[in-house]
Amino acid sequence: MAYIDITAPKTHNLPLLLDLCIEGNNEFEEIRTECGILNKFTNEIRYPSRIELKDEDVFYSIGAVKMVKSIKPIKDLMDVILKETENKNA
Repeated sequence: MAYIDITAPKTHNLPLLLDLCIEGNNEFEEIRTECGILNKFTNEIRYPSRIELKDEDVFYSIGAVKMVKSIKPIKDLMDVILKETENKNA
């Protein structure tokens, strides 16, 4: 996790990764609930067996992703990545 100079473990555990992010920036605390919602699907989506999604799963997941994308540290990181990509393509 270059953002806070921590080596993150190889995991799909979003609450664990979130705790590491919070060590560097408390603003990540705003998305604890959303990471919990999305964490239910991390391994199931990557290694599908018999995943059955309900309409409310999709609804809550979309809302969670929107919330994660809206916090300032994520927006700032997305801006940096976008600028770096534009500079490479220029």
